[in-house]
Amino acid sequence: MSDDKMARRKKQKIFFRNEDVDFNFLWALAYASCAGTEVGECFEAASRIRENDPESWANAWSELASELETRADGRKARRHTVSAKNEYLRAFTYHKIASMGLRYNDPRFRREWSRARSCFQDATSLMSKPVEAIEISYHGGILPGYFMRGSGDMVGPTLIVLIGGEGWAEDGYFFIGRAGLARGYNVLAVELQINPGTRILNDKLLDRDIEATLEAIVDYALSRPEVDKERLAIIGFSAGGYFALKAASIDPRIKACIADSPIHDLYGLFASEMPGPLVNAPAFIANSLVKVSAFNSPMSVIDLEKVCWVVGVNSIHEFMGACRALGTVDTGKIQCPLLCLAGEGESPGFLKQAREVYDTTRSSQKLLHIFTMAEGADAHCQLNNLSLMHEVAYDWLDEIFPGFDSTNGESTSGCVLTGKKDRNPSHR
Repeated sequence: MSDDKMARRKKQKIFFRNEDVDFNFLWALAYASCAGTEVGECFEAASRIRENDPESWANAWSELASELETRADGRKARRHTVSAKNEYLRAFTYHKIASMGLRYNDPRFRREWSRARSCFQDATSLMSKPVEAIEISYHGGILPGYFMRGSGDMVGPTLIVLIGGEGWAEDGYFFIGRAGLARGYNVLAVELQINPGTRILNDKLLDRDIEATLEAIVDYALSRPEVDKERLAIIGFSAGGYFALKAASIDPRIKACIADSPIHDLYGLFASEMPGPLVNAPAFIANSLVKVSAFNSPMSVIDLEKVCWVVGVNSIHEFMGACRALGTVDTGKIQCPLLCLAGEGESPGFLKQAREVYDTTRSSQKLLHIFTMAEGADAHCQLNNLSLMHEVAYDWLDEIFPGFDSTNGESTSGCVLTGKKDRNPSHR
């Protein structure tokens, strides 16, 4: 494995030399635009972290989270509800970021998860627009999530949010939910089998029948009286982009799809991003290589271990097998309006699949938007400029839904490579 990264997710260094550590730090900074962190607090915590020491990472963020949590409790007791809400939101983020430095079998990992969840729900209890913790029944287990009502008591457009394997349901609020509430959208953020909260909350490992899982999520969304069934969209971030595309390819009840990242082949993506010896070696050699790499990039190995844990496998070799078993998305079956989002700072594998998804879908209303470094939005999932991503995504949805006709809607296709519309697909 590389000694400084798993796969390129941005081009610019923020603070740390190790790219995976630096990307996790960018994740913390990103939430500043959504009231989830403060830049000064983040850099103060970072100053106490040793580059390749996950223990120092976990301690710095956990201490900050605990301080914010205590302050929020005091403000809530004195009925300073706005201040308490804001500090609970930041405490959530810092507990979550702390967990990134902890192995899944470290008791502190579940403790940070539990405290983060509690802080988030304390914050939502103080919000003016309802954010309701929900559980979707699935094959004897549950998928945790949140339903956020942006349209009040009225029936309105709704966006289902799927987060990648490192994300939690609460992350859906910061990634896209808060911006949706401000625009009157209902937002349903829910975890899949690939997410840590689902793994923690269920006594057993849930099956890998992704199609049944996606169907259950759409069933739940349409059971809500606030949801307009003709204006139901789905967005997936990172690996969640694969599952959003899968949902759009199999379920006509999805009326619009946004993939950020547009991934149609998880196995192919990971195989292209990992060093050849790690992917192609026999299982015992691959596992040995992972252990050796821990000396150079321990945070990366912790990430890999968690990915294997949530999927229910014991090695990277088995994980790749699980990805292969998922198969590829039949993008030719996607006919609903489709928005593909990516950043030019991402690795070639991500960008290649983004263009392949755009090229092969049959949607008559499709757009490929690649964010640029000049826009300050080139990172994976636009973590360095969430506000711009919100504007592109929701403006597109605003244009899709008012005139959308599921039977005979017509629209010109478009492709955006540098933040400017290109109406000629040959210029891709």
